[in-house]
Amino acid sequence: MNEVVVLTGGKTPEYNVSLISAREVIKHFPKNYQPIPVIINKDNSCLSLVCKKHFLTITKDLAFDADQELVFPQAIKINWPDLVKIGKMVFIAIHGPFGEDGKIQGLLDLLELPYTGSGPLASALGINKLFFRKIMIAEKITIPKFVIYRSEENQEKIFNFLSLPLFVKPHNQGSSIGVSLVRKKSELEPALRLAQQFSDTILVDEMIQGKEIACGVIGNQKPQALPIAEIVPQEDFFDYQAKYQPKGAKEIIPAKINQTTTRTVQKLAIRIHQVLGCRGFSRTDFIINQNQKPVVLEINTIPGLTSQSILPKEAKTAGISYTEMIDKIIKLAEE
Repeated sequence: MNEVVVLTGGKTPEYNVSLISAREVIKHFPKNYQPIPVIINKDNSCLSLVCKKHFLTITKDLAFDADQELVFPQAIKINWPDLVKIGKMVFIAIHGPFGEDGKIQGLLDLLELPYTGSGPLASALGINKLFFRKIMIAEKITIPKFVIYRSEENQEKIFNFLSLPLFVKPHNQGSSIGVSLVRKKSELEPALRLAQQFSDTILVDEMIQGKEIACGVIGNQKPQALPIAEIVPQEDFFDYQAKYQPKGAKEIIPAKINQTTTRTVQKLAIRIHQVLGCRGFSRTDFIINQNQKPVVLEINTIPGLTSQSILPKEAKTAGISYTEMIDKIIKLAEE
């Protein structure tokens, strides 16, 4: 049996969602592999080897209990080098900083342990929205108009370039962590304070009217685009709650866009995957503006894998079951 460590948790604002993703991955693991759950605690100080049966008792409610850190009484404490002894590969189920920013990938490279998804450079570029956008500009790919704001700067600089409404976001988070929609000038200060809890570098974006869509990609050298998802949030925008609550948003797959736009978006998603040097899988988010042109928002190099997540739903629409998707991701890591 091929043992695969499913690594999750860690020092990330998305600790809880990472655990939910890992549970779903383990629940649907291909039969020719043996999943071994390993949880990193919230300060990255230790690893816990957990019984699969116990790990699968995690409930979806955990995603909204931000203060909870799971403790399994029968878990075995291990060190990073022990991963080499217990598994032939690591399936990374960690979203946000540490898991999705290249740090864990670099550590696993030092251990010479194969892992799923992109390497350190692509991961770091993908999560850093500022550097990602610089690459998009160099590639002449359309992105929103934005202003870089740093602590202690005069907020009026924002209105010298942009008009309300605006999105305020930290430059290095996923799952809409720290993101606010600002419709009135009085809402800007609290939005900046929230974003500054996660980063000193803030991106302030124009709000683009249009359809929000997402396109998953699976592959290494010859990646393939999945059917496109159209996202219809029940609230103002596709925030953290909307992403993980069962009725937080409605996804229409395939998206209600014409064939020309569909092909354009899928080609763009593949191109971005390749330009960054992504491996395994990714998901790129877009807005289709009122001129029916795609505007790139961001890429996710470890997109959500919960039952509510977009990538598994896109794969299902393409005729790929959850288990088949996991099998593909593992095999791509073996290449």
